[in-house]
Amino acid sequence: MFKRLPKLPAGYDAQPAVTQLDGGLDLETPKWKVAPGAVRDSLNYEISVEGGYQDLTGYEAFDGQAAPSAASYSILDVTITGAIVVGDTVTGATTGDTGYVIAKDTYPDNVTQTYLVLTKVVGDWDNATEDITVSGVQGNVDAVAYADSAPTSLRAAQYKNLAADQYRSDIAAVTGEGDVWGGFSLGATKYAIRNKVGGVTAGLFKSTTSGWSEVALNEEVAFTGGGTHVLLEGDTLTGATSTQTATLERVQVTSGAWSTGDAAGWLIISSKSGAFQAENLDEGANSDVCTIGGDFAAATLAPGGRLDYDISNFADPAGSERVYCADGVNPCYEFDGTVFAKIRTGMTADTPTHVKVHKNQLALSFVGSFQHSSLGNPFEWSVITGALEIATGYVITGLHTQPGSDSSGGSVGVATLMIACRQRIFILYGNDVSDWVLVRYREKIGVYEWTIQEVAQTLFLDDRGITDFQTAQRYGNFDHSALSGRIRTLINEKRPLAVASCVVRDKNQYRLFFSDKTALYMTMNGTDSRGIMPVLLQHQITCVWSQENATGSEAG
Repeated sequence: MFKRLPKLPAGYDAQPAVTQLDGGLDLETPKWKVAPGAVRDSLNYEISVEGGYQDLTGYEAFDGQAAPSAASYSILDVTITGAIVVGDTVTGATTGDTGYVIAKDTYPDNVTQTYLVLTKVVGDWDNATEDITVSGVQGNVDAVAYADSAPTSLRAAQYKNLAADQYRSDIAAVTGEGDVWGGFSLGATKYAIRNKVGGVTAGLFKSTTSGWSEVALNEEVAFTGGGTHVLLEGDTLTGATSTQTATLERVQVTSGAWSTGDAAGWLIISSKSGAFQAENLDEGANSDVCTIGGDFAAATLAPGGRLDYDISNFADPAGSERVYCADGVNPCYEFDGTVFAKIRTGMTADTPTHVKVHKNQLALSFVGSFQHSSLGNPFEWSVITGALEIATGYVITGLHTQPGSDSSGGSVGVATLMIACRQRIFILYGNDVSDWVLVRYREKIGVYEWTIQEVAQTLFLDDRGITDFQTAQRYGNFDHSALSGRIRTLINEKRPLAVASCVVRDKNQYRLFFSDKTALYMTMNGTDSRGIMPVLLQHQITCVWSQENATGSEAG
């Protein structure tokens, strides 16, 4: 029942008005001052790129197999003479075509015609008269199959969901136990690290069309007595006593030098023909190029880490991209999709937590120590060749390269490195050890770990909320430096629970995840925030990563 509104007084006309739904959640502004279009309560909506609110698009399980959301189905008209039930796999007796039965139904306008709904179909099911078998003939086909269509739109949606459920049941979590440490993408392949069952070591796993598959880590061995012959990637090494051979993939000198005949370090190999022993190694016509104390052994990963990574080809246009990883429990390591090699820095506790490739130098953090490799060589960590250590005095919570300025604040368009700590931010200006200038930024601006991202500008979680670095530079530690002032009370409650963050490029979003299955999604409009919306997830996020692929689309 509708109530008729009273007429307007004479001389007054109704005027149309448009209110743009935008601005996101506002819990702080007095009700009488809240901007039109903002919301006072919300759950599981997001702000679209062009403004307005929309349902979340969700997420789905992944292991490299077919995505559930891409599942298809086919309808096959049949006459059943035996028994066919949901869950059967049916086979065409003549063609050998197969399909998994997800539904059995009749047409609304022809209840005498039975049809099967099949998914995971192999073949075309284009023989309109063949028999259907399930451990024997159970019926025959009445017409050729047709795909991704149904008698009604409701049934089409139901069959699509049933097909997706079937594909979803095939997808498994990353092999192992405990939380996944993190992951990365190289090309079309995604990689993840997780403790192996038993928790003694961790494993590196890659996505395949049949699910997660463990990556075999390359074998390595320490060497001493390196002579003046320089070993290079691709060399063939031969045991002087064992006569076994292997291909040298990476070599790291950790002390001495080839030029002085006392190089020592690590050899990483592939294609080993058999067991080496404590012996000298030859390379081609060069005898006794170095000495090893025993056979090569596969590298291992200690358990219980949290992955940070960066990808670079170290300014070599012809070189393939390699990922550089830090996890807090192992030495830094490099991986190119084939070769896995640890990078030893010489630290007593050689377990960096954060990593960034900055101006062709590999930068790592060790608690409060910032260090970088020699220029252009991530495996070289000698101060003689340009490596450096800087003590910050604070626990480092992240490293982030961003468009920079000179040390006096004048913009010159040169990339700088943010060294983020929990209660401080340092900015590293310059290019290498010859001209570095480390500037401590304003006090009481800091960064919660795992919250730094780039969405047109650097964003992170600070004690005052979600902050963009340009704003922080202008206003220091004032409240209005934060982009989350309209949910100040909420974010103050959530800050200690922050566990991960990511960007969604297609939506211009910064997403911040917490340890209680909640999240905040902030949509950006250039360098301004359109607003923030709260989200409750079905699963607990413990880590997340996002990358661009070669076409600019999301890769992870």
